[in-house]
Amino acid sequence: MYDIAIIGAGPAGATLARLIAPKYKVLLIEKRRLDDPARYEKNGKCCGGLLAPDAQAVLARLGLGLPNHVLADPQIFAVRAIDFNGGNERFYQRHYINIDRTKFDLWMAALIPGTVDAKWGCRCTGFSRTDEGYALRLANGTGTGTNSFTEQARVVVSAEGSTSALRHLVLQQRRDPRDPRDPREQHDPHDPIPKYVAIQEWYRTKNHHPYYSALFDSRITDFYAWTIPKGEYVLFGAALKPGPDDPARFVELKDKLFTIGLLSGDLHKKEGALIFRPSRLRHLLTESDDIAFIGEAGGWISPSSAEGLSWAMESAIAMAHSLASGLPGASRRYRFLTVSMRRHLLNKTLKAPFMYHPLLRNLAMRSGLFSLEPAEVTPSYKK
Repeated sequence: MYDIAIIGAGPAGATLARLIAPKYKVLLIEKRRLDDPARYEKNGKCCGGLLAPDAQAVLARLGLGLPNHVLADPQIFAVRAIDFNGGNERFYQRHYINIDRTKFDLWMAALIPGTVDAKWGCRCTGFSRTDEGYALRLANGTGTGTNSFTEQARVVVSAEGSTSALRHLVLQQRRDPRDPRDPREQHDPHDPIPKYVAIQEWYRTKNHHPYYSALFDSRITDFYAWTIPKGEYVLFGAALKPGPDDPARFVELKDKLFTIGLLSGDLHKKEGALIFRPSRLRHLLTESDDIAFIGEAGGWISPSSAEGLSWAMESAIAMAHSLASGLPGASRRYRFLTVSMRRHLLNKTLKAPFMYHPLLRNLAMRSGLFSLEPAEVTPSYKK
């Protein structure tokens, strides 16, 4: 019997495991092989790999400094915002840290103490309530080599991200058939939180732009797209509403970027992920009985930028504080300790219309408020 079972060893799960390991008997379940860099790199996380100021602040609270091998070239000091609807372009100063997301996840996993019982390459296939807590059905391997077994824990924490099976199962059990949901918000019949498909491609190129590009085109998506330099590569990605025309919309925008020179080179790899975009506080799911949800599994992700690293680690800290007072009632205390995070998410929700409503975005960008004026100095030999 474990005190706590954590499903998922991304930034949320790894942070929580590290913080509570000295006090509790912890089981950590992770489907990826974060213990084996060679095997993990084959299916790394689909992520732009930029540490925003909020994420930097949380790392500072955790007393962590990034090792050099986690950093990626170049370090970025500006965002180039391009609005294809209004024909506007602006530069804004931003203090991001450019990282290799694969190496970041491996580094976070390496910080987990050896006292944590980590099951790498293992997935949770179901759960049931017991007198003492929960019985978790687990499986590792694939095909005929799959090995199934059961572990028990008094408290369960889902840190599985947007594909959290536990979130789906809990909401499925909670759903009242007499309470119909708005079908426009119901991508999943049991989960009304808006979902997007993030598609990202890596291009090997010699034509590097030393900034992060944020691209807006309401004909393609009501969210945004991006380009990020990453060593010898440039990443191009877009967050799209799920639908049969996703690939066509992605290709349309990509062709436009090749035409204007913002994208170049040969395709190296392609990746994708499902991401949440909470627009109301009711889209959050913090706890159910003795099950808690941290990181994106709980809906913790910025609705204005899709930044999730700070929310993942912040929610893990809140959960660790709730467990400091003991196991009984920990998940309910966690809900109370996330009040400030709820306010922060609400502020991000209020900010979103100024970024994504075409008219408001056009007015904001035309005003030039907070933007930088690029310094284009003509060399003396050209004067």
